[in-house]
Amino acid sequence: MALSQPDVDQVIQVMAARLGQPPAAIRKKYWLDAFNYVVNFVTPNQLAASATQTLNFIVQNDSAFSICKTTYIITTTGNAFSAELQPFGSGLTTGGVPVLVTLTDSGSGRSMSDNPIPIDSIYGTGQLPYIWQLPKVLDPNGTFSITLQNLVATAWHVRLTHSGYKIFGDVQEWAAYHK
Repeated sequence: MALSQPDVDQVIQVMAARLGQPPAAIRKKYWLDAFNYVVNFVTPNQLAASATQTLNFIVQNDSAFSICKTTYIITTTGNAFSAELQPFGSGLTTGGVPVLVTLTDSGSGRSMSDNPIPIDSIYGTGQLPYIWQLPKVLDPNGTFSITLQNLVATAWHVRLTHSGYKIFGDVQEWAAYHK
């Protein structure tokens, strides 16, 4: 999934606002490297029938991370595709995907919604990724939790990709921002 200069510019703008510095100063002190954090709800952590499951990823402590785009796929627990369960925009969908999602930045303690939302509301496909209105910047060593709720009596494998940028630079300055 391609990331672009507008993605970079948005990340710089979010960082500048968060640190209270002009974008030019941020560009001198920080650099971005494209990266993906992947969370797989697969055996033994598959999304069980009519169940709720939480998994997470931990941002490495040498950098912050900005989420710019998100994608997903759902398969049977035998890793076969089911045409009626493919994400909106894949060309295969015949109905809604019966999975709800709740996203939480555990580092800041902030939930991204007040209730679980349909998975297609915040995850797209490889061909048509969900593009975040503003990049979500996660702190170094922060935890990002994803809770999925299966609304049907069939177990699924769900694979989520969080595409964006690792943010390298003055990690001490970033940490001081939170004091």
